[in-house]
Amino acid sequence: MKPLEWMVLGTGPASAKTCVALGLARLLRDRGVHVAPFKAIAVMHPEASPAGMGRSHCAAGAIHLIGAAGVAAEPTMNPVTIWPAGAGAGEMVVMGEPAGPVELLNRDAIRFERLSARQRAQIGTAIRAAHEELRSRFEAIVIEGAGSPIEADEEQDWANQRVLRESGAQALLVARFSNGGAAAALVGTLACMAPELRRRVRGLILSDVPDDDAARHAASLATRHTGLPILGLVPRLDHGIDGREGSDYEIAYSAWADALAAHLDLSLLGDVFAAPA
Repeated sequence: MKPLEWMVLGTGPASAKTCVALGLARLLRDRGVHVAPFKAIAVMHPEASPAGMGRSHCAAGAIHLIGAAGVAAEPTMNPVTIWPAGAGAGEMVVMGEPAGPVELLNRDAIRFERLSARQRAQIGTAIRAAHEELRSRFEAIVIEGAGSPIEADEEQDWANQRVLRESGAQALLVARFSNGGAAAALVGTLACMAPELRRRVRGLILSDVPDDDAARHAASLATRHTGLPILGLVPRLDHGIDGREGSDYEIAYSAWADALAAHLDLSLLGDVFAAPA
């Protein structure tokens, strides 16, 4: 049976898409669903990584999603990882093997057009094979995008657009309210997406909201100009995943799951998210 799949997209870096994705993964795990995380391409940020993590670790870029899902790490869950190598530069690792230097477009994306033909082929082959492998073994997959889904054309955007198209996943679009301009970011991102990909987006989420009244106008604008529902306004939480260690991560995963359960209309994502009896 084909697994259920959801993809969490953000309007840009630091939109809290990781926290929303891991919250969904933990909710599914708590409901007895055998769920796999998937992050096609991840640019590593040392400040957000568990202490001691290095390039030898499997699926390093999806380690928090893996922890939230409660499954063993494997390279298929994050087939392409970029490790910092100086300003605007990185070293690419594909399925655990070094694959050469890359240039960064921003903190969450690589310059695909600067890759060699061999690197491009490696990325596409690895991501397709990894995703198909997970689909053969899990009941559900939570996919996390990277950066913004409109920073590059689809041909060059394996982190977001190509995975969304090829997976057939339902998508959620997240904007961080505290960054400012959240409504414009949601409306603009959707307006720039290909129509067939835009139709995959089931709803919008505003994260890091001080209270519902503060975000009411932004939510109304976003709904009016996109025609999509606001799935929820997720409050500001003191449960980020940066700088934690050990059991503290478990506290953060559960806190985000609880926040999504309390503040999102999960019924719009399917019966599988219904609260356990």
